[in-house]
Amino acid sequence: MRIAISMWSYASRLQGGREDIEAFLDAAEGLGVDAVELLSYFWDDYQHELRAIITSLKERGLPVCVYALGNNFAVASDREWRQQVDETKRGIDVACALGAPIVRVFAGDVGALTFEDAFPRIVEGLRASAGYAQERGVLLALENHGRLAGRADQILAILQAVGIPALGSNPDTGNFMLAGEDPCHAIERLKGRIFSVHLKDLLEVPKDAKADHEGLDGRGYRFTVIGEGQVNLDRVLSSLQTTGFDGYLSVEYEGKEDPTTGCQRSVANARAALQRLTK
Repeated sequence: MRIAISMWSYASRLQGGREDIEAFLDAAEGLGVDAVELLSYFWDDYQHELRAIITSLKERGLPVCVYALGNNFAVASDREWRQQVDETKRGIDVACALGAPIVRVFAGDVGALTFEDAFPRIVEGLRASAGYAQERGVLLALENHGRLAGRADQILAILQAVGIPALGSNPDTGNFMLAGEDPCHAIERLKGRIFSVHLKDLLEVPKDAKADHEGLDGRGYRFTVIGEGQVNLDRVLSSLQTTGFDGYLSVEYEGKEDPTTGCQRSVANARAALQRLTK
C-alpha cells in the first residue's frame, strides 16, 4: 500500500481562492507522498489548465492515483440525470488525460428521494458511467458518502445491481463512522471490490458542543488529524491487508487545524501505521 494526499485536504484554501492546483501540488511534493488525488471541483477551466497541470505533475514525478468527481445520480428529473451522466463521462475523459487509473464517484446526495426511490437512477447512472469507463480503460470507485449510500451493504447492493467489473468501491473510514458502521467491518465486507481508500478521522463531541457533522444516529462529530481520532488506523490497515488490497491510501484531512500542519501529521501517522503493519 502507498500513501497519497487528496486535494480535498486543502479545501479551506482552495475554496477561498487563496491557492490553486499548482499550490496544492507544491504542498503534496513537500509531503513526499507517492501520488495525488485531484478533484474536478477545483478546476477553474480545465480545458485551459489541463496541459499545464499535466506538465507540472511530470516535473514533480507525481502520478494522479485518483480523479474524484462530485456527481449526483439521485435526482428527480430525467434532464438532470442525463446531465450527471454526461458530466461523469467528461470526468472520465479528464482522468484519462491525467493518466489517472481510477475515478472516484458518488451515488447521490440527500434530496427529495429516499435510497429506495433513488436506487434505480443510481444504478442506471453508474451502469452507463462504468460501461464508458471500461471502454476507456479506467476504473470507477464508488465512495460511501452521505445518507443515500453510506453503509457497506448499500455499496454492495449497488455494485451487484450494476454488474460491471469496472465499478468497485472507495471505502472512506470516517464516512463509515458517520453512518454508524465500524470501518474495519465495512472494509472486510467489501473484500475484492476495493479499488482505492480514503483515510479520514473524526472524534465524537458532547451534545452541547458544535459538531462538523451529524451521524445517522444523531451523534455529533468533528474531523481531526488522521491517526488522532477514533478511527483505529492499525486495524484499518490490517483489515485492508486481509482483503488483499495493495493500492493507494488517500489521506483526506478535514480538520479545522491549518492544512499545512494537519496534513503533515496525517501523512506521518499513516506512514507510521504502514511501517508497523509491515514489521
